[in-house]
Amino acid sequence: MCKQMKKLFFTLLFFPFLTLAQNTLPRFEQDTLYTSGGFKIYKGQALQIGKGTGRNGAFRFINIENGVSSRSLQNASVVVKELKNFEVASFFNGYGLYDIPAYGNRYIEITGTIIFKDGSTGYIDLKMDFDQAIEELPELPAELVVPVEYRKAGKAGISEKIKKLFILYENGAVKKEEFEAIKKKFLLLPVSGPVISIAQYIIPRFEKDTLYTTCGYKIYKRQTLQIGRGTGNNGRFRFINIKNGVPADSLVNRSIVVSKLKNFGISSMGNAYIEIVSPLIYKDGSKGFIDIHLAFDNAIENSPELPCELIVPSEFRNKPEVVISKEINRLNQLYKEGALTADEFESTKKKLLEIH
Repeated sequence: MCKQMKKLFFTLLFFPFLTLAQNTLPRFEQDTLYTSGGFKIYKGQALQIGKGTGRNGAFRFINIENGVSSRSLQNASVVVKELKNFEVASFFNGYGLYDIPAYGNRYIEITGTIIFKDGSTGYIDLKMDFDQAIEELPELPAELVVPVEYRKAGKAGISEKIKKLFILYENGAVKKEEFEAIKKKFLLLPVSGPVISIAQYIIPRFEKDTLYTTCGYKIYKRQTLQIGRGTGNNGRFRFINIKNGVPADSLVNRSIVVSKLKNFGISSMGNAYIEIVSPLIYKDGSKGFIDIHLAFDNAIENSPELPCELIVPSEFRNKPEVVISKEINRLNQLYKEGALTADEFESTKKKLLEIH
């Protein structure tokens, strides 16, 4: 395989959002919602609801706003009467780090009619994390049932596939034998990437007042950080949460000088974060400080083609080994949680560190 073809294959595998997927990003236009997989939701449409994938059959990605029983919604049909309040999860909207994966969950509110089990008809108000409710992996159950061609298998990395499967297993939505069979299928999927050394298998860490990000960029006391613009709805920050009430527009396209770093942590899916305190000069010339909670790897963003909320030199962006490092970190976390055996973790890690 020529060098150009290898590069193209790797890009398609690890950076699908840089290819045709750019044209199918979720959007809401003229009363029609376009999901990531291309499925459309619009007024007058009948939506087929599946079963909840949480504990005891509870819905994880569909929230009933008007008190209708969740049991009434299971395997029911809802006719859409109104769509409103499309949004991307962000700190500004009250979502925490655990709710915000790499590119933010998308939500829509739906008002519709539902036929209850006794034959009566009523209204139902839903807030739906629609992409998650659809679930792009055909092997896994979905809370919003759509034709299989809209479930884009392969978009997620191996770690994300297994993490989703493990959650469903723990919730009782799939049985142990189903979990093991589907997991085996995921682990046998081919992977490709450049040869990298174990030294490039980077876990974000905080040592001696210095933060080391996955891409190798360092954050330390007295350093000047360049903040960009928010990448959420209406320019809101998705990966920077201002903790002390300073208006968000005071931070846009500004430089801050780090005076304190604290409260470093890593979520169960490998998203790392830290709290940063910095002095700040307000627009009226007065002085104060700003306290931010930063999901730094996500705020940096690995691809130069996409905007970032924390601006860093170009040499720290678009590094394929960063994607592999994150994938290995997440697989390691799944091993610690019991979703993978030691042999499964080591064999999958080996595949990621080799060219096929």
